[in-house]
Amino acid sequence: MTFFDIHVLAAIKLISIVFVIGGYFFIKKKNPVLFLLWFGVLSAVSYILFVNDRQLLFWGLQGDELTIAAMYNTFAHVGFGADFAFHNFPPFYPPGFFWLFSIPGKIFGWNGVQMAKFAAASFFFVFPIGAYVTQRFLLKGLVSSKRLLVFSFVTPLIIMSVLGIDLLIGKPYEVCAAFTTVIWTIALFIKASQKKLSKKEVVLFGVIAGLIFMTYYLWLVFAAIVFLLLLSLLKKEDIIRYIGTLSKVASIGILTAVPFWGPLVYTYLTVGMESWQTTFYTPENSVLWLPLTQFGSSQQILLFLGFISLLWFFKKEIISKILLSFLGAAFVWWGLGLSLLLFFSTPFQEFRGFYVLAPVVVSFGLAWAISYVWETFEALSYSHLREVVSYVGMLLLMTHAIFGFFVDDPTVRKNMVQSKTFPRHTVELVDALRELGNGSQLVTLSTSPQMLSLFPVNHYIYFNQHNAHPASIFSVRYQTIVSLAHAASPEEAYDIVTNAAFGPIDQFIFSIEEGQYVLYFHLDKPIEGIEEKRIVFDTDIFSAAYFERVYESPTYVVLHRKLNI
Repeated sequence: MTFFDIHVLAAIKLISIVFVIGGYFFIKKKNPVLFLLWFGVLSAVSYILFVNDRQLLFWGLQGDELTIAAMYNTFAHVGFGADFAFHNFPPFYPPGFFWLFSIPGKIFGWNGVQMAKFAAASFFFVFPIGAYVTQRFLLKGLVSSKRLLVFSFVTPLIIMSVLGIDLLIGKPYEVCAAFTTVIWTIALFIKASQKKLSKKEVVLFGVIAGLIFMTYYLWLVFAAIVFLLLLSLLKKEDIIRYIGTLSKVASIGILTAVPFWGPLVYTYLTVGMESWQTTFYTPENSVLWLPLTQFGSSQQILLFLGFISLLWFFKKEIISKILLSFLGAAFVWWGLGLSLLLFFSTPFQEFRGFYVLAPVVVSFGLAWAISYVWETFEALSYSHLREVVSYVGMLLLMTHAIFGFFVDDPTVRKNMVQSKTFPRHTVELVDALRELGNGSQLVTLSTSPQMLSLFPVNHYIYFNQHNAHPASIFSVRYQTIVSLAHAASPEEAYDIVTNAAFGPIDQFIFSIEEGQYVLYFHLDKPIEGIEEKRIVFDTDIFSAAYFERVYESPTYVVLHRKLNI
């Protein structure tokens, strides 16, 4: 670390003091809106200070960060209709959040890393007050105004406290979608079970469903399970109306999400699909989650209290019944996944209900309990006790914030150093591709994923089998590359790439190692995890008679297939 890094850490730590001073003032003034804005602004400023001098993302552009940065970069500089790796295919991962933040990226000419940082900073700023406003809007008239005020105020703060800063930085779209799904489900069930929704309400709930679908559609699957579980609470005469209302809302949601699923379904029908993501399995995917026996941190204690709160209020409050049904849905998903694994040896991401969604649901449960206790204190005129509890809660929030204990973590400080700069050879390669003019349009054989955050590449095959577009049919394309590696002559190599499955390969970006051309692939290895496969190519098969060398450095070489031979 340098003194500049120390200065950054010192500035972030000082923000915690500023937060407490301002927070004390807003608590005294009993102004929840200004408190949430204050927390959001200081969280965003702390994050900006934390990443300002760093060219990479939090983990150094590893794992999902590669995909996230590539998606932003592709949407901004190729178009909303292009997959991050295969520009001729529509995006297969829900693109809504990425579309939104790629717009300023296109305007200002940012790369994928810069857009990802802007999105994370925006999340820290907007989520506290945005969640508060959304919750009050959707639950207005369904919950007493005093209780709704407290419920809406503490929910986003608890969510941001229990999920962990690294998750908030890396996957804000999942958090936003999870929060919206839960509050949308609560409001929709209460209204649909009590009366017939107006046309405006049907459209509103339908549009929200469509936006959730385009942000992270899996949470809607859990919501659907919740709606089924809650059928037991309805009178027989209300069930038909209830199902009809949900069907109308679902129809509007499906129409709203057409820009995402329409092109994707058409592609699958015309090209086919081969999904490896849902079938990937390691034993960690089946781990049980239940916040009852782990008390190693204040986050786990909060989750425990939230879970107990759901059980306590289950028989008394409809909201607790809905929230507990969400946890039930997570266990239904887990159980179905284990059954598929047991009887058919087919995994189905069993852990998904426990990741992000379950902690968010339990956070709602704790917030609901706090709103009840707060209302009770107010009725008993315990004003001093409420004030003391507010200050303790503010200090607890400070410790969980990005300007709290997060920057004291040795791993975080290590990442601050490792994420400072892009590898120089990658930057030089990107500069060379930009000078070529058409480098991003050509169908390219490359396994250099970090480059995608700076320069969009239209791949023939993506390096990661687990994360390849289902319509790319990874297994067929991979066999083409294996055949190319075994080509005995330049003529055979040229014939393979010209007549490759799904179209010719026009551009090649190889790593150079010991005088050989090399590609690296990450292949799914069930149970064990990811296997790195190194494929070596004899340089002689890429002779000048068939391939033009347009760039070469000690690390990389870029070749173009000659045409009309």
